[in-house]
Amino acid sequence: MGRFVPLQEIVFLFAISFLASTSAYPAADTLPDEVALETALRIAREGHPSLLVAERSVSGSRHLIDQGALRRNPSFSFQMENVRFTGDPSLDFSDDVDIFAYVTQPLERGGKRSGRVEVGKRRQQVLELRRVQTEWMIRQEVRVAFWKALLAQKELAMIRENTQLFGSVVEYHKSLFQEGVIPEADLVRIQLEQGRLELMEEAAAGDARTARLELTAAMGFETGDADFLLVDEPLSKVEGGGASLEEIRQLARVKRLEIQVARAEIEVIRAEVELEKANGRQDWDLILGYKRTGGFDTLLGGISIPLPLFDKNQGNIAFRISEVDRVEAMQRQRAVTVDAEVLAALSRVQRRYRTLVKLESGMLDQAEESWSIARAAYAEGAGDLLRLIDAQRSRNDILLLHNRAELELQIERVKLEASVGVENLQIGLELVKGEELKD
Repeated sequence: MGRFVPLQEIVFLFAISFLASTSAYPAADTLPDEVALETALRIAREGHPSLLVAERSVSGSRHLIDQGALRRNPSFSFQMENVRFTGDPSLDFSDDVDIFAYVTQPLERGGKRSGRVEVGKRRQQVLELRRVQTEWMIRQEVRVAFWKALLAQKELAMIRENTQLFGSVVEYHKSLFQEGVIPEADLVRIQLEQGRLELMEEAAAGDARTARLELTAAMGFETGDADFLLVDEPLSKVEGGGASLEEIRQLARVKRLEIQVARAEIEVIRAEVELEKANGRQDWDLILGYKRTGGFDTLLGGISIPLPLFDKNQGNIAFRISEVDRVEAMQRQRAVTVDAEVLAALSRVQRRYRTLVKLESGMLDQAEESWSIARAAYAEGAGDLLRLIDAQRSRNDILLLHNRAELELQIERVKLEASVGVENLQIGLELVKGEELKD
C-alpha cells in the first residue's frame, strides 16, 4: 500500500522544485546585475519574438506536407430517371424508375501526390534555413550591441576616473587660492575644466544607458531596464597564420545563409516545375456503384478520361521555368553583394587596426610623459596652468581614443564574421595590415 503524502510535504517539494528551476536563470521581467556576452546570447536565443515566429512557421509547414500526401476525396452521386407524375398506365416506381447510386474516385496520375509532398519538404527546408538565418542575424546583432554597450561603459568609467582625479586637483588649487598663492583666475580655469569633465561624464552616462537599452532590444527583452553592468570580455587578438582573402571570400559563398536560402528556393521552384508537369497530365475518374432498372438490381462501373486537347498546363509550367531563371539570377547578384560586403567589412577592420597600431606606437607614452612633465613642472612652480590643463586633456583624449580603437576593432571584427557567416574567424596578420591586398 502506498504511503500517504501530507499536504505540507507536497507544498514543500513544490517550493523546492520552483526555486531550483528559477535560480539558474533570471526571471522573465528582470536581468541579472551583470550580463556577460554568453548570457545575452542565451536570453536572445530562448525568448526573442522573431525566433518564436520562425519556429512556428517551421512547425506549421509540417502540416502542409501531411496535407499534400492525402489522396483526393471520392464523390457520391444519387439520381433517378424516368420519374413521371401523369400518363397511362400509371407509374410503377419499382419497375419504371431507374435508380443510380455510385461513387466516383479520382485517380491522380503523373505523380501529383508525391510532387506535392516534395514541394512541401522543399518549402520546409527553406523555412528552416530562414529560421537559422533569423537566429544568426539576432545573434550577430546582440554581439555588436554588446560590444558597443561595453565600449560606452568603459568610456564612462574612464571619464569618471578622470573627473575624480581632477577633483583632487581642484581641491588643491582651492587651498592655494585661500592661502593667496594663486590668483582667482587660475582657480576659475580649473573649475571650468572640472565643469567640462562633469558634462562629459553626464553625456557618457546617457550614451551608456542608451547602448544598454539597444542591447536589450537586440536580445528581444521586453523591459526598459538598463540598470545592469556588462562583464568585461577578452578582446580577439590579431595573429599570423589566419585565413587569406580568397579563403574568406570562398567561406562567405558557402556559409552565408542568404546564399543557402537562395539555393533552397531554387530547389523549391524546380520541384514546383515537376509538380506543374504532373498537373498537366489529366486525372481519371473511376466509377463504381449500383443501378436499378426495369425492376432489376445491377452493378454500375466505368471510367472517365478527360481528353487533353487544349489545356496541358503549359502556362504554369513555362512560368515556373522562368522563375528558376529569375531566382538563379538573383542568387548570382546576391553572391556579388556578399562579396562586396566582405570586402567592405575587411576594409573597416584594416582601418581600425591601423588606428590602434598608430596609437600604441608611441602616442600613449608621449601623452603620459607630457602629462607627467607638465604636472611636475607646475608643482615646482615652473609650469603654466594652461599647459597643465592641455596636457591633462590630451592624455585623457588619447586614452579614450585608444579604448575606443580597441573596442571598435572588436566590433568591426564581429561585423566581418557576420558578413562571412563564420564566428571566431581567424584572419591573417598580413591581411589585417593590408599587405595581402597590396600584393
